Amino acid sequence: MHHEFSTVGRIIVGVGSSASVPDVLAGLGQRPALVVSPRAADGAAAPLVAAVRERWPDAPVLAVSGEPTLASVAALVAPLRDAGVDCLLAIGGGSVLDSAKAAAALSTNAGDLLEYLEVVGAGQPLAVPALPLLAVPTTAGTGSEATRNAVIAAPGTKASIRHTSLLPRVAVVDAGLMLGLDPATTAAGGMDAITQLIEGYVARRASPITDGLALRGLQGTAAALRRAVQAPDDLAARTVLADAALLSGMVLANAGLGAVHALAGPLGGQLGVPHGVACAALLSPITSMTITALRRAGGAATLARYVAIARACGATGDDDAALSQLVALLTSLTTELGIARLGQYGLEERRLQPIAAAALRTSNAKNHPVAFDEAQCCAALAAAC
Repeated sequence: MHHEFSTVGRIIVGVGSSASVPDVLAGLGQRPALVVSPRAADGAAAPLVAAVRERWPDAPVLAVSGEPTLASVAALVAPLRDAGVDCLLAIGGGSVLDSAKAAAALSTNAGDLLEYLEVVGAGQPLAVPALPLLAVPTTAGTGSEATRNAVIAAPGTKASIRHTSLLPRVAVVDAGLMLGLDPATTAAGGMDAITQLIEGYVARRASPITDGLALRGLQGTAAALRRAVQAPDDLAARTVLADAALLSGMVLANAGLGAVHALAGPLGGQLGVPHGVACAALLSPITSMTITALRRAGGAATLARYVAIARACGATGDDDAALSQLVALLTSLTTELGIARLGQYGLEERRLQPIAAAALRTSNAKNHPVAFDEAQCCAALAAAC
């Protein structure tokens, strides 16, 4: 089978590595702009923002709050064009990085963002590469620092703009910038990364390269997530989570995702469920249902993949015991981390079918190892309420 793997041009990882950002940014262009989250600018990343502003005092600084929408991305583009910027520095969580990617694409291409969005838009390819981007994550979750897409909230769902030039030119992953992150954001982000690693490993488009990254990313991550939620300033735990998120982005960019993310999109678009919360609530029921379906269908090869996932997460005993421990771990993690159930966001029986139908139209649903139907998607949603 043919495999292809692409990722960020340069990745710099390690505590304190963000000190290199001004020099790295200077290699990307002469007229940068900063896209930052207010929390990052006022928190652990404040010295980095100050250092960049001191070096480029006239550089536009654009604040991003919340998940990107058609309107919020459009609001970023005009200042970038007016200032004639030639590169972007994004400092923040996945929403900030995705906002910067989308703005970088529209800064060099004519038209509205909807023209380039998949599923809900025209899905047109970019005619001109996006502005080069330096990505500095301050949360550990989406792995956007290593993906070639940006997820945008569109009417009724979330959809991606996708292009190879949306891969950041450089990613700087400094776990020190994540110290003190609040428990809720830490928990949701960590569960998103775990979901991406699991879904990427069992995806139909998985490859030997992504397999190794996924299994490595899962090792010790659940324990580190528990620790980081309990002790927000635990640097060792933050380092494990930062590495896991980075690897999860590399995996999803090349192997794709599955049914959990297929459902998470319309849950966010229709009910406003935060992405990490949706992933956390659905991961255990989807995993359990998939394992059951594979047993009935004799899917031994994919069952063996779930066993490998369980072992990477610390499961012991024979294969059946390991699979049971995996489902139990995913269930208990959601409870222990205090992540909300989907019913708290207004998911009720009448909303199940429209969300399931929307999910089945996505590429993520088609990439899942089991072809779920609408009834099975509704059952997974109900189990997560």
